[in-house]
Amino acid sequence: MDTNQMGHFIKERRTQLGLTQEALGKQLNVTGKAVSRWERGVGFPDIQLMEPLAKALGVSVSQLMGGEDAARPDASAEQKLRKRYVLLAILALVCYGIFFFAYRQPGLSGYATILGWAERISLLLVVGIVLAASWKEGAHGSGR
Repeated sequence: MDTNQMGHFIKERRTQLGLTQEALGKQLNVTGKAVSRWERGVGFPDIQLMEPLAKALGVSVSQLMGGEDAARPDASAEQKLRKRYVLLAILALVCYGIFFFAYRQPGLSGYATILGWAERISLLLVVGIVLAASWKEGAHGSGR
């Protein structure tokens, strides 16, 4: 744990919330000068203040201690969602490939109608997943 990193994190989060050093200090029953010292990396908050400070800043104690990015607390959720879209798209592409080649096999002509529809449906799934992922990314991704 680095005092400068933690101080930068406290300052960044405090300004995001629109709080002054004095206002944050008042919430924690400390002076604005104490908050200034933390932000400049001169010292750490008292251990008993860690939980109230984290609560006042709207982060977890581990985020506060690690100086993690508070601007995007839901970043891991977005990454998980993107991974799911990618996995679904890959699965749909694999299905499409299987149905594409099975449809063209001469020995499976009795199943041609079923395989043809399965091929089309899996292709629509691929297109739908890709569109949904790009819409989600465009609506919530880089616009922050």
